[in-house]
Amino acid sequence: MAKDCPRCGTICPDGTRACDCGYDFTTGALGRGTDDRYGPYRGLRGWLLLLIASLTIFGPFWYLSVSKRVAATYRAWALQA
Repeated sequence: MAKDCPRCGTICPDGTRACDCGYDFTTGALGRGTDDRYGPYRGLRGWLLLLIASLTIFGPFWYLSVSKRVAATYRAWALQA
């Protein structure tokens, strides 16, 4: 007979010890669960968002400052040649 999880309502097959949400059928306690969507990359999502936002905001200013320095270097090199 299939079991209904009292926490999330998922129908689990007979013989299942714990639901994917973490509810343990044997003890009735809520465990960690196996539905770990991001695994070891859980904290990486925020840092990745910060990196993308920073590059979006400051990237054009960095590019312009570098391109002006490179252009000035090439101009100086061309005048010496």
